[in-house]
Amino acid sequence: MEEVKLSPLRSTRFHAVTQMLSALVIFLAVNYLGFEFHGRVDFSRSQKFALAGQTKRVIRALNQPLHITVFFSRTALSPVSMLYPDVRNLMDEFVFSGRKNISVEYVDPVRDLTRARELQSQHKFRADENVLILEYAGRTAFLPVADMGDFDLSPMETGGHARILAFNGEAALTSTILGLVSPEPRKVYFLDGLGGPSVRGTDSAISTFRDYIARQNLTPVALNPGTLDSIPEDASSVMIIAPTVDPEERVIRMLLAYWQRGGRLMILLDPSAATPRLDALCAEMGLRPRNDRVLRTVRLGFATGILREVTCEFSPHSEITRRLVGLTLFLPGQTRSVAIEPRENLATQPLLQPLEEFWGETDFVTDETRGVRYDDGHDTGQPLYVAASASRGGSKDDRLQVGSAKLILVGSSQFILDAAISSQGLDFLVSCAHWLVDRGHLTGVTPKPKRYFALNLDDRQLSLLSMVSLLLLPGAALLLALLMGWRRRDR
Repeated sequence: MEEVKLSPLRSTRFHAVTQMLSALVIFLAVNYLGFEFHGRVDFSRSQKFALAGQTKRVIRALNQPLHITVFFSRTALSPVSMLYPDVRNLMDEFVFSGRKNISVEYVDPVRDLTRARELQSQHKFRADENVLILEYAGRTAFLPVADMGDFDLSPMETGGHARILAFNGEAALTSTILGLVSPEPRKVYFLDGLGGPSVRGTDSAISTFRDYIARQNLTPVALNPGTLDSIPEDASSVMIIAPTVDPEERVIRMLLAYWQRGGRLMILLDPSAATPRLDALCAEMGLRPRNDRVLRTVRLGFATGILREVTCEFSPHSEITRRLVGLTLFLPGQTRSVAIEPRENLATQPLLQPLEEFWGETDFVTDETRGVRYDDGHDTGQPLYVAASASRGGSKDDRLQVGSAKLILVGSSQFILDAAISSQGLDFLVSCAHWLVDRGHLTGVTPKPKRYFALNLDDRQLSLLSMVSLLLLPGAALLLALLMGWRRRDR
């Protein structure tokens, strides 16, 4: 059998064609993979172009097309016009995340008079309004652009220009979409009359949490049990925040009856208050508050200090905290630990676990000069929990607990106050509220306002900045070019 040999010319042509085909295949494969499997990374300081995890889950939950009409003129004689680039970027992110489920139409009332008049006639709003019109499943909602930003208007009093302080368009738009998807808001009752912070009024000590759950299409309502015989039937959940007075036996019976008929409770304890009846109610539901204080000791030179502010990690085993794993939550003030007591037909899960150095001190003292130390067998050691959940039904899978009675117990409460609330604390509390009303898919990181910041430089700093940018940097580049030219000349 003779061996076939290609001439050098044919061999060169064969290799060239093979390389070209290989390059073409690689080019097509890379483009296909890039089109099908791609993502975005936001490197901006405030994550300005990144959607929160909750927003993405809201978008993925849309089962019908959502159409957004941006009725907005960038030339409007109003401070609102400064938000146009942010609104445009936000719409791009929503379209990217929603793929085929979200469409956006931009209407400039100054340039497109025909379309503008058509929309005004259809939806009955003024021509000078800048508004987002959302249409979903035959329902329509309006979001004024002015509600998507916080402004400082004080410079206008002296002839200056208004400044943008923060852009909260993502939170406002997500809240509007939630209202479209679930048009009937659910009521969350806050139990009054127990000495804790009230949800009423603009000066409420928990107004930040109250306002955030309102944006989640949950209606916060103050509930005074003194005039009631039972918890209202329309209560999606009941919250007891930092009670300093133990509820009366009649109120305990109301709460127990509510739980037995499938009610949902969230209780944030005040460790400095004695509430034996409320503790017994929680214990009957599978979560027992211990009579201890979570703390640790730290070395301070030649002395030992007591640290009562607790740093916690989120549990990866609960739907409430699963999407917050990797973050930590700081609990100021005193904290009690929570004992999880499994029962038949009762599913329990830990939510917050202090770092390994903490323990539950049963002989807690307020006089730091006496000191404390961990006593094995007497104090509460690890694993130690300061927040847990219980649901009546017995399933460990949170997705199968829809309609069951639920309880969330936290052995601390100061972290909910406006003066102490953190981003992680807010995400945890809002996730708890969603889990209680069977919206577990909305737990996790919630959208936050994008804060603007300004550099306030004095005259000396401005002069230094000008010298560096106009003289030093160009001079350094010129010197480097001269050195390179000199070295090449020598060669």
